[in-house]
Amino acid sequence: MKLRLSRTVAKQVKRLPKAERLKVFRKLDQLRQSSSPVGKKLRGQLVDSWSLKAWPYRIVYIYFPEKNLIIVKTVQHRQGVYN
Repeated sequence: MKLRLSRTVAKQVKRLPKAERLKVFRKLDQLRQSSSPVGKKLRGQLVDSWSLKAWPYRIVYIYFPEKNLIIVKTVQHRQGVYN
């Protein structure tokens, strides 16, 4: 599975504390190795997205099964990610 991060997401991850960054990288690796979406399907404005927990952060991504591609939209703290 291909995993793509935008520049914004790369900056978000780079700003995280080292321990939290490692959690996010582990979750991204788990996501890349998976053959199906991991986490929970989102609703409302983010209806096409999925969310994966990397406590206390959330990784929000879009899954394209026909292209075997995952695009990470954001990595943010759980309190502000869905606003």
